[in-house]
Amino acid sequence: MSNYWSQYWRQGHLTSFGDDIKDNYEGTLKNVWSDVFSVLNKDDKVIDIATGNGALVGLIYDAVRQDNLPYIDAIDLAKIQIKDSLQNKSEQTHFIGGINCEQLPFTDDSANLIISQFGIEYSNLTKSFAEVARVLAATGQAQFICHHTDSIIVKPNLAILRMSLGLQSKSGGVTIVKQLLSELKKTGKGSPKSESVRNKLNKYMEKLLKTDENSFMATNFHLFVKAVLQNSSKQGEIIHGFEQELKGSIARLTDLANAAIGKVKQRKITALCKKNQLTIEDFSVVVDDKNNILAWKILLTKA
Repeated sequence: MSNYWSQYWRQGHLTSFGDDIKDNYEGTLKNVWSDVFSVLNKDDKVIDIATGNGALVGLIYDAVRQDNLPYIDAIDLAKIQIKDSLQNKSEQTHFIGGINCEQLPFTDDSANLIISQFGIEYSNLTKSFAEVARVLAATGQAQFICHHTDSIIVKPNLAILRMSLGLQSKSGGVTIVKQLLSELKKTGKGSPKSESVRNKLNKYMEKLLKTDENSFMATNFHLFVKAVLQNSSKQGEIIHGFEQELKGSIARLTDLANAAIGKVKQRKITALCKKNQLTIEDFSVVVDDKNNILAWKILLTKA
């Protein structure tokens, strides 16, 4: 997974896909977790894999009385930033960044519950599922909510990825903006050459808007163009900032595209569970109240 995730979590996002589904933990996905979390108590040990900014820990806090909260190790490969309301809620909870779920630092058969939401699928599944099987107690269970290739989360983000890659290409939007700034510096505002490049940029943006308005707006390219043309003294800084943001977005969305589970990866996970003596209690599609695909639900026990 790319280092851009550490920067992403520092921005305070609760999920790996930003604000795409703002009410996801209050709606369908929260309900998916309620049965698992409601039976937890202070004698249980929970491992939250790829905790991000601790959203699932927050759900546990909502489901269990504070005097009965389980011991929780919430881990993530990235450096994470946790809100004080989660960080200081329980001495039984430990948030730890820099931990790879492919090499869990926990003893065998030590966890009653292992959980992950939009996290474990980013890992090397061969290694991470072997670790889950090793650490999970004989009477424990693991539940994962994972990205689905056809979900209303993944599909729009893949469209944004395609749009972003186009902007970054040699003949894309960023290059055209640089050409315009260069021409303005050489020949001045209103010159035939600078106006020719400006028209080229306008037509380019109009085409992208017409092709996929939502994806185009999500890239913030229109805001970048406005800012760079209105702040002549900070153009270099603005260009660098946008290029870095675009690079980070492409890295995260590429990770998402590679992580999402389709039929091939579903078969691989099924085979890995069998190999590691994990019983699949549930491997089903989670849908919202409009029957839109949200995710996969995977519920496992020891065989």
